[in-house]
Amino acid sequence: MAQLSEQILEAIQAELQQLSTEHSQLLVKHEQLKHEFTEFTYIISHDLKAHLRAIMSLSDWLNHDYHDKLDAAAQEMLQLMTQRVQRLNNMLEGVLKFSRIGRFTETCLPVNINELIDHLLKELAPPPHYQIIIPKPLPTLIGDPLRLEQLFAYLLDNAIKYNQHAEAKIQLTAQDLETYWQFQLQDNGPGIPTKEFERVFQIFQTLQPMEEAGTGMGLTLAKKIVEYHGGHIWLDVTARSGTTVCFTWPKTDSHEQ
Repeated sequence: MAQLSEQILEAIQAELQQLSTEHSQLLVKHEQLKHEFTEFTYIISHDLKAHLRAIMSLSDWLNHDYHDKLDAAAQEMLQLMTQRVQRLNNMLEGVLKFSRIGRFTETCLPVNINELIDHLLKELAPPPHYQIIIPKPLPTLIGDPLRLEQLFAYLLDNAIKYNQHAEAKIQLTAQDLETYWQFQLQDNGPGIPTKEFERVFQIFQTLQPMEEAGTGMGLTLAKKIVEYHGGHIWLDVTARSGTTVCFTWPKTDSHEQ
């Protein structure tokens, strides 16, 4: 009986060793694929951006030298082409930013969110009629300063850009939930249909017409930043009007744990 138990134990240990070896091999393969994907992204983006710069230069040349010779329809088409090229260039920049998140060791430091929001609002410069409401002081978060700046910039930019209300309001709050902070960014804009809640976090997805839309990367990048740091982001289904974006942020540097 003892010999049988020993044989079973040896078989289990051998199986565990095999699983451990396969797991290590999968991790190595995963890192290789990540590296290859990153190289591919940079190469493709570099080549495409070179062609986009050439198209932009040609359109600038046409607009400068032939502007008076083009009729209104041709000028409109030329302007549309320039806008589309710029949008594609911005999308490529978004892909590069998306691929960089989590690739390098993040520098985690205490970041005063009150100071960060003040800085971002000066940069984003919302119109005078926009009312930015922060009922209580915001906390200091532990995270990469650049990623936190990007996160709040994407969320605030979305809230400002798509809110054309005559009395536009944006409210930012944070709730202390013991091991993490839960943020809510609420606006009184047009809102998002419930059926689209998941889609807006997917890459290149936007609910706006092509002429008015951004790159469709803002919420995608925000989602990746939050999840990389161990948080979760979602849209509040109970909001009666406008859009309310919620996300959690751990009080410790969870992405290394």
